[in-house]
Amino acid sequence: MKKMILSVFLAGLLIIFGSAIALASSPVLLDGEFVDVETVAADGRTLLPIRALAETLGGDVDWNPATRQATVVQGNTTIVLTIGSTTALVNGSAVTLDVPARTIDGRTFLPLRFVGESLGLEIDFYAQTVIVSTSANTLSESALREIARTATAARAAATPTPQPPAVQPQPAPREGQNALRAGRDYLRIMPFSHRSLTSQLEFEGFPADAIGWAMAQIDRETNWREQAVRSARAYIEIMSFSRSGLIDQLIFEGFSREDATYAADRVI
Repeated sequence: MKKMILSVFLAGLLIIFGSAIALASSPVLLDGEFVDVETVAADGRTLLPIRALAETLGGDVDWNPATRQATVVQGNTTIVLTIGSTTALVNGSAVTLDVPARTIDGRTFLPLRFVGESLGLEIDFYAQTVIVSTSANTLSESALREIARTATAARAAATPTPQPPAVQPQPAPREGQNALRAGRDYLRIMPFSHRSLTSQLEFEGFPADAIGWAMAQIDRETNWREQAVRSARAYIEIMSFSRSGLIDQLIFEGFSREDATYAADRVI
């Protein structure tokens, strides 16, 4: 019964918001130091919690629950945004967002590219790390990427090696079908690798046998190489990548090196 409620809830979210949120997060490297800010992905865009970043930079954020508006003051820049709207005011001028501002777990998230452009920040990616540079940054791009590379390698080394799954009994049809429906819903909205989609279904609380059954069906109907191309295009839309950097990013997302290389060659 809980799984049925979860599937109905997910379908409702897809209908209401027309989007899906990848709950896996990315650490943020600010001027060479990791800060207590993490991003999430939605609609193929990277979103960032604006209060956490603004306060880290010494700014202020005010929330008006009556109008569902947040006002961000950072230096000489004032941003006013409304939850669910794709229009924000930056120093009184209207700016269109790629995706609307939204709340996740009580926090206000904005598109990373908009935040960077509005606050005068330089944004870069290395694997799963978001690299943010202010005017006070004294480190070179290569130095910042080396810090991110070292952290990425450390996180990978700390991740336990996955063990082959034990043989599971055939799941009850309802559990497997619900997991299959959820997986297909996610793939319609945004790109996933086999690994990241499996992780998303695990996060949703589906049992291992239902996920295994659902992913077996999805494997037969999904071209993961084309998913890698979709993911590569989404990244290129929000920031610049070198060919090798994009390949590293896609591999980190769970795509094979062959598929990541194929995708990078199609978009760069």
